[in-house]
Amino acid sequence: MQKSLIIIFICLVGKPSSEQIPMPSTKGLRNFSMRQTTFKTDSTEEALENVSQFRFQAGYTSKVVFVGRDFGVHQFGVAPGVTYHHRSGVNLEYEGNYWSGMPNRYALTNAGIYYEKFISDNFYLSTGYWRLFFNNSDPEERKLFNNFFMLDGSWFNSIGSLGATYYFIAGTEKAHRLDLNLSKSIDFYAVLGADRLSFEPAFTFMFSTANYLLFLDDLPETELENQGAFKIANYEFILPVIYRKLRKFEITGAWHYARPVNVIQGENLKPFSYLTLEFTRILAFN
Repeated sequence: MQKSLIIIFICLVGKPSSEQIPMPSTKGLRNFSMRQTTFKTDSTEEALENVSQFRFQAGYTSKVVFVGRDFGVHQFGVAPGVTYHHRSGVNLEYEGNYWSGMPNRYALTNAGIYYEKFISDNFYLSTGYWRLFFNNSDPEERKLFNNFFMLDGSWFNSIGSLGATYYFIAGTEKAHRLDLNLSKSIDFYAVLGADRLSFEPAFTFMFSTANYLLFLDDLPETELENQGAFKIANYEFILPVIYRKLRKFEITGAWHYARPVNVIQGENLKPFSYLTLEFTRILAFN
């Protein structure tokens, strides 16, 4: 149970995510190139990136999972947070995590800083650092993986987008993780009161070193022959719907279907689905 308390957080908003609450976010104000179109809505949303702003988030997931694993704890999660975006592209982020099945339900707090920038019309880059503060588990376990360094890049064209996010995870031990994401944004303008209504189906493939998966899984201690082995850990299909009122708020709801891969001896993982929802309030300075 203790190992199940030490999870990592992922945000719902931003590029369609294969996770929800536990892992440093790869979110940005924009996740596909607006410069590919000439709609007035696109120009307005692009200009919003150059405005300093606060973004207040409240996220919900019907099942707290990570890389297709629920740690044997059937629970829902809520994640309130706030992000300050400076017009230069620098972001400061703070998020809390409430998990219904934990003894101390306010299980995790994380804080981070990241920088995001479009290198060209078709290539986006983001890099950042997050520190995790656990409110549960053994003090020694809290230090195993509590620093996350992230590098995220996305390439866009008229067909869709290809993204890759790499995490170097460090504490008293070190691990690596890579997420590959294929997605397509289908947009509708001035519909149902929204400035933009988007459907963003995505496929995500997640890889991780074996020692990190053992740390996350609620299995008896296992001696791994190669703890640094880098393996596919989960496939996931995500179908998000994003409702945007520019400079005001965004609502993101998503259905997830995960197919975790049995990597560690003793795992008996099966496909499953879950739902996520997040509301974001935007307060721009001008």
